[in-house]
Amino acid sequence: MIRALHFSPFLQLTGANRSMLTLVGAQDGAAVVTLEDGPLAAEARARGARVFPVFDAGARERGKADRFARTVATLVRAARQTGAQVVHTHSAMGVRYALPAARIARLPLVAHQRDNWARDRFHLGLGFADRIVAIADWVRRGLPPRLAAKADVVHNAVAAPTELPPRRPGPVRIGMAGRCTPEKGQDLLVRACAALPGDVAFECHVWGLDDSAYAAELRRLAAAGPAGRFVFEPFRNDVDRFYEAMDVVVSPSRFEEPFGRTAIEGMAWGKAVVAAGHGGLVEIVRDGEDGLLFAPGSAEALAGALGRLLADDALRTDLGRAGRRAAIERFSPETHAEAIERTYRKVLSG
Repeated sequence: MIRALHFSPFLQLTGANRSMLTLVGAQDGAAVVTLEDGPLAAEARARGARVFPVFDAGARERGKADRFARTVATLVRAARQTGAQVVHTHSAMGVRYALPAARIARLPLVAHQRDNWARDRFHLGLGFADRIVAIADWVRRGLPPRLAAKADVVHNAVAAPTELPPRRPGPVRIGMAGRCTPEKGQDLLVRACAALPGDVAFECHVWGLDDSAYAAELRRLAAAGPAGRFVFEPFRNDVDRFYEAMDVVVSPSRFEEPFGRTAIEGMAWGKAVVAAGHGGLVEIVRDGEDGLLFAPGSAEALAGALGRLLADDALRTDLGRAGRRAAIERFSPETHAEAIERTYRKVLSG
């Protein structure tokens, strides 16, 4: 297996970093550069990777120029010490650090494109990558033609639990976890759940709330609904506890998700998944087979889909089982690692 040096400029265990960790766990001899020795570094070590933090515990950054210089130096040092054959940045933003490091180390650069491309500073330098990995065909088709020509579509992967724990007793739990922004559509879920009949026993769980005005609006919407129906949580790293507890996982994004990692994670945990029917989500969820799709941006359509699942235990169970099979067959770490290996071989041979 080709030795890769991985890099992410993000600190939290976001979807992009969880995807990177899944790949790292499926590769032999992987190394990871992190900005600090925190949760991401700990998780990478737990998956067998050799980790190189840019800033050790207690070290302080002295401005953006200092961060840039130290990050590039750490990437070069890690590449040489590990004998890496490829530098792999897991965000377009990471290209600004990984590109000079790859050129100094005389290694090819692979850049993961995990979002919708735009002509902005975030994507500056993406065109200099030797190869691009697009997380969905939706993402690849959104790239400028010269970038799409050197992009491989490799869907994100998820490590499905070997065994599923028994369902926790209590009402049906419907939930979503993700960044607290209007584009993610938390308000659509809250409005949909508030509109469902008050005599239906269920809970709506929303993980990822912060102290923003949008989060305050979500709490106001919830307060107008039936008492005791809503449970809010801040951002948490133990997202597996969320999936373990839920019965239905919702991805209600207003914007066209590049992929929709929470959908495959919910499927892997055997949960019925309900997702907005646009963007990369339609490459994941097959409506009526392994999940349900609803009209994007419509709280009424989402309420209708949730109402079907609340009224039909068998449908909820069947979709959860089908989703788990799909996650194991289509989105396994092994399948993902093999596809990434093919991309590495293209850049090494070309």
